[in-house]
Amino acid sequence: MKDQEFQGILIVDDDEVVEELTTSMIRRMGYSCAAVSSGEKALERLQRENFDIVLSDIVMTGMNGIELMNKAKERYPHLDFIIMTGYTSEYSYSNIIKAGAIDYLAKPFEQAELQARLERAIKERRLLRELRESEKRYSTLIENSPDIIYTLDPEGKFTFVGGAVEDLLGFSAQELLGKHFSFIVFGDDRDRARWRFNERRTGERATKRLELRLKTRMGEPKPFDVDYLATELSAFGVYDPSVTRKDRTFLGTYGVVRDISERKRAEETIRRHAEMLEQTVQQRTADLETAKEAAEAANRAKSEFLANMSHELRTPMHGILSFSRFGMKRIDKVPKEKLLHYFEQINASATRLMVLLNDLLDLSKLEAGRMDYQMKKGDVRQVVNTTLSELSMTIREKGLLLEVVEPKVSTEATFDSLKIGQVIHNLVSNAIKFTPPGKRITISYDSTRLRAGRRHTDYGTVSGVSVAVRDEGMGIPQDEVDTIFDKFVQSSKTNTGAGGTGLGLAICKEIVQAHRGKIWAERNPEAQGSVFIFWLPRRNYIRRDLGGEHHES
Repeated sequence: MKDQEFQGILIVDDDEVVEELTTSMIRRMGYSCAAVSSGEKALERLQRENFDIVLSDIVMTGMNGIELMNKAKERYPHLDFIIMTGYTSEYSYSNIIKAGAIDYLAKPFEQAELQARLERAIKERRLLRELRESEKRYSTLIENSPDIIYTLDPEGKFTFVGGAVEDLLGFSAQELLGKHFSFIVFGDDRDRARWRFNERRTGERATKRLELRLKTRMGEPKPFDVDYLATELSAFGVYDPSVTRKDRTFLGTYGVVRDISERKRAEETIRRHAEMLEQTVQQRTADLETAKEAAEAANRAKSEFLANMSHELRTPMHGILSFSRFGMKRIDKVPKEKLLHYFEQINASATRLMVLLNDLLDLSKLEAGRMDYQMKKGDVRQVVNTTLSELSMTIREKGLLLEVVEPKVSTEATFDSLKIGQVIHNLVSNAIKFTPPGKRITISYDSTRLRAGRRHTDYGTVSGVSVAVRDEGMGIPQDEVDTIFDKFVQSSKTNTGAGGTGLGLAICKEIVQAHRGKIWAERNPEAQGSVFIFWLPRRNYIRRDLGGEHHES
């Protein structure tokens, strides 16, 4: 639902492509906007038209985004700025916020990210407008209140007096400002009032109510026939919210002098207003901090992804281009054996590139739920044996010892043999890659029970088979065990820069989870190295969302 009072967005960017793309995104969201190419033109446009939000680049020819924001806010303090910044900017995100912007966007950004920032900013403007209207209503309420409303500093002196003070006591508000509260207390009631304000400094926040006699002004300009007025006093202290409850500083007192018949209604109005103001400030602070942390995390993840992909794609492509260039230049000058070497290197690089592309496509399909599975009953042991046969030459060439523990349980399960073969191939290949010559790789099986269902309320279990691949390599640090299955993540001990995309284990995780199974890594408890374990259900089962029943078929 669009804010009917929203007056539009001004885009400021000297990059014509970014300007046009951002304009197109915002108009697709349904918001009105205009675009200019410099800070100087933005100030001219603001003189002619009304806008609520300025979306400005930080680095521009002439006036930069921070300078524009400072000059514009001097003339139009209602404007909110969202600063667009790139990696080359000298301003950090925290400095942008400190300079006065309500938010920032790291280039390049997606439409969803831009929409989220704009919608939050528009929502905050609406809430602020509503709060100002509420404050206006609150001021009107004080001016027309039949009670006396006041605030005191920590020493008990008036800092504000409003309401019916002249009607009830005959004193003007100006006469009472700066005077101690005891000035209007009649007779020996001053001792009770003084005790009350001393008590306020103990750290108690509970609202206090006290019946007091307040003296009235006798004679001109507001004569009263009685010396005092019987009143009921309601007051509560205000404390610094930035420190703990035990040590927080007492800032003063808010209070009301009223007739008993009006006490509860007026007290509730003040209390609700104070709580609403406090909650609004706290919520906005928390939202900004959460948005800042989320944006920084997303920016780091994006940078790591692009850096890894750039390296992995560039390396094999460089090999293909280099050796093909050698072949074309020397085709009539080198023997066939040399040309064959060039073609072999081109083939090896292309194969590496194809593996990366296939991994990316597989992961994309798996995460999108578009991977087809041919689920059939079969023997996991046969798939393991086939994989070990394919890798036997590599195992022998590296001088590794292979041990397959004879299973004492059934190894039958329901699975897609090709996909589970891919999982086993990845796990065994990793073990071969990181196990030194002369060390051992062990494959073992066991029975297990898997949770039937993915909801936290699903408590049933189904029978499953467990496959474990142990190696005696360098192992995975304990603090990295939970992240080793994340995309483009490699252990700090194995990430030597020699290649590898970090997609293999992420693909294994997606495949096993699609089988309603489980996969994880541990440190090898029997020797140095790692253990990768995955579980598969022995049979298909149907999960009924209603009633929580689980059936095996």
